[in-house]
Amino acid sequence: MNTSQTKAVTGNLTIHTNPLIEQDLTIMMQQDADIRDYNGAVTRITFLLASLASGLLDTKQLEFTTKWGETQSQVIDSQPLIIYIERGVKAMRYPFELLYPNADTLTLTASRDGDNPWNAKLTMMNIKFPPHNPKRKYIIADATCATGGTIFAVADYLRKEGLISPDNNEVDNLAVVSIFTGQPGLDRLFETFPKIHVYTARVIPELDKHCYLIHGPYDAGTRGNFCIETIKTIPESKK
Repeated sequence: MNTSQTKAVTGNLTIHTNPLIEQDLTIMMQQDADIRDYNGAVTRITFLLASLASGLLDTKQLEFTTKWGETQSQVIDSQPLIIYIERGVKAMRYPFELLYPNADTLTLTASRDGDNPWNAKLTMMNIKFPPHNPKRKYIIADATCATGGTIFAVADYLRKEGLISPDNNEVDNLAVVSIFTGQPGLDRLFETFPKIHVYTARVIPELDKHCYLIHGPYDAGTRGNFCIETIKTIPESKK
């Protein structure tokens, strides 16, 4: 059975899948996939997920005149802040830039904490920080979400800036667009942030002993002409 979109029973989780997406996920999982094919797959999947995330944005009614007369339509009332996590998949940027040309952006690099793979450290690059807007939504674009450590690090950063509520139960303006997500990371996110929104193409049930996605994308951290420091040894995590 082909499913175009599935809403999870618990949490604001949207899994979007169809034969074209499954084909692109297969490309991302293959070690011998050409880098152009790999990045093309990332771009196509991201476009669909990023489009779904627009459903979170506030809109307003606009009245205007066409050559046929007066009419009404909906426009976005507040542009999101898009937070890119640089893991080597720069191809995620193009779909967002195409769909949200007026959005503010923030680029972060992330690396796992060597002592605890469930935590992450952030480095800020090319910051373009917008003024506070209570209507603004925050979209984190990350190729993979295994433990959720990066999402937690970003949430802490936004909280320190006063952009999301200090009460985890009230954080409803934060969304994640991630091509591959791990169920342990999702469980952790929804337990801590019940109202967070996650858009993904595949949920992977388990992580390996190093807390990486089993049958996830091949080498997502070093593809796309962008490399980050490789964590060589990660201790086993607690379930």
